[in-house]
Amino acid sequence: MTTPASGRARWKILWFGSESPSVAKVAATVGLLVFTALVIPGAFVKFIPADGLHGRPAMWVFGFLGLMLTVAAMLNGIASGRARLPAGREGLKAALGVLVMPLIVGSALWLAFIKTLPWAYARLLGKPVEIEATMHLSHHYSRRSCDTKLKGGPMVATFPDYVCVRRSYYDAHPDKDVRVRLVGRQTLMGTAITGVFHVGEVPAPIQAP
Repeated sequence: MTTPASGRARWKILWFGSESPSVAKVAATVGLLVFTALVIPGAFVKFIPADGLHGRPAMWVFGFLGLMLTVAAMLNGIASGRARLPAGREGLKAALGVLVMPLIVGSALWLAFIKTLPWAYARLLGKPVEIEATMHLSHHYSRRSCDTKLKGGPMVATFPDYVCVRRSYYDAHPDKDVRVRLVGRQTLMGTAITGVFHVGEVPAPIQAP
């Protein structure tokens, strides 16, 4: 008669796929969970990376890192016999997935190590800073983020490239360019934005007759 697995054994099977996982398996699983926990906030925190940590330079560096990690994962899968390319249409889908994987992995690395961790460090130990900039107020219905946003200015250096604002602020200056003061904390890695204050509306240009 088979004895039901204990709660602890079931927990190990759920997370590690075995009642007696190896140290490498445990380390890899825990590392992946920690990495995921760093990537997710990176898509939401308001952090402006320093020069050189965004744009084309960062794209090449993190794209290369994503490629190296993808190749390493594929070689490991081939060596262990787990990586097998399906035939037919499924094989084509798998091949396309492998091609875009470096981009996905590189983007995840950028969010974790250029946004989440530097943002947390800046919030804790950064020096106070204020940035005055011209930004544009826009309104678009969105299921995944806020509807009213400030776009442009220093936010073009990061992702997402906007700061959420109250609907009442947008209603006061609908689809207008405004001068704002971004307040935050800054380190060598960049600036964590903690507040946005209105300075004034940018006058419209005088049209020639």
